[in-house]
Amino acid sequence: SLIADSRSIMQELSDSIEIALQEKRPAVILIPSNFWRAEVTQAEIEPQFIKELESDSTQEKVIQSYFSDLDLTKKDENLIVYGTEINSITNSKDLAELLNMKEIPFMGTPESKGFLNHSSPYFRGLIGVMESNNALTKIKEAKNIIFIGVKKNLMESFGLSQVLNNKKMLTINEYEHYWSSVKADNDCTSIDSFLSKGISVLNQILPSTTSTKTNASAQYTKAQYTEIDKSSFNLTSVNQVIQNNLPHACDLFIDAGNTGATAVHYLQPLGRSLFYISLGMGAMGNSIGAAIGSSIADTKKERSYVILGDGSFLISGLEIHTAVEYNLPITFIIINNNSHEMCKTRESLFLGKEDLSQSINQFKESNLALGLGQMFSDLSFREVSSFDELEDSLQEGDDMRGPSLISVSYTHLTLPTTPYV
Repeated sequence: SLIADSRSIMQELSDSIEIALQEKRPAVILIPSNFWRAEVTQAEIEPQFIKELESDSTQEKVIQSYFSDLDLTKKDENLIVYGTEINSITNSKDLAELLNMKEIPFMGTPESKGFLNHSSPYFRGLIGVMESNNALTKIKEAKNIIFIGVKKNLMESFGLSQVLNNKKMLTINEYEHYWSSVKADNDCTSIDSFLSKGISVLNQILPSTTSTKTNASAQYTKAQYTEIDKSSFNLTSVNQVIQNNLPHACDLFIDAGNTGATAVHYLQPLGRSLFYISLGMGAMGNSIGAAIGSSIADTKKERSYVILGDGSFLISGLEIHTAVEYNLPITFIIINNNSHEMCKTRESLFLGKEDLSQSINQFKESNLALGLGQMFSDLSFREVSSFDELEDSLQEGDDMRGPSLISVSYTHLTLPTTPYV
């Protein structure tokens, strides 16, 4: 909001904090510079949630009502879908217990990937604009669906309203959403409350043979790509090699663009880490600052990995200076095809261009790692252009302290199709 009267600053500040807390999004106040010496009206800032959360007893009744006639032994009829809001919950222990109820099939949105064990036989893929193949079909086949922290926006819920008719649904969100004309049978407004009450309810109704505790070695078996097509050094094969050489549990910061869309599909976390994607307010280049801030906030954090394209790097790349200054354990992987490939994708798909070699979005060859290595003497860097070089550089990072940068050069244009665009 724009402050037009200096006397309203305190009230505007209170209102903005209230909105930010309730909707979990930034609230911006624009204060003209000539107000800095103006008098303001004193007021106590006591933001109140616009919608009070339901009491635990109400939550428990809603949960009991939903589960009263479900048969959770019929695996294909039941589904849990996790969304972005689970990234901000405080009750992470109960969430882990719910996730470990391995016999309940589950899906997620791209921004919830870090919580999801992709090696589980009950993982059913991703929904949203970057959905997995046949994701909506799996939603359509289920009869009972629990949505936890799924926002009803285009990025997370693309196509859902078309397949939710005649479903028994329970939605749990931190604030109110809606899907077009489709309404859930029951709605809760607190994920933390659902987790605390829902776990006990699920334990009561799950069959006695169902264990909520899984064998650690079985649960965290990292997915490996056994057949990588190495005939072409392209975006898909590069991501598969990265997946095979990442530590079992590491925080991943994925940037926007074709590089990010490919990473969403080919990187497979084990449910023990953060999978941050620069979408919406984040925008291109945001992953660099996000990884730096996360690493500074948690001094015990192990090595994090940032995966971005050269287009994203050109927007915010020199923030890497901060990682060098503070000797942060971050590996920056720049997928460099010397072009704005997402823009070239649009030229091909929407403008019908066949020859993109002379595109305004095609640049001269660059060596980004070499250039940054010359700028920052304390930065470990590698220029790679083959599978062996990429594997060697990733394995070197396991024993490294401080930041490192890998620039992966490739020239093969990978035009994405649905669900990438």
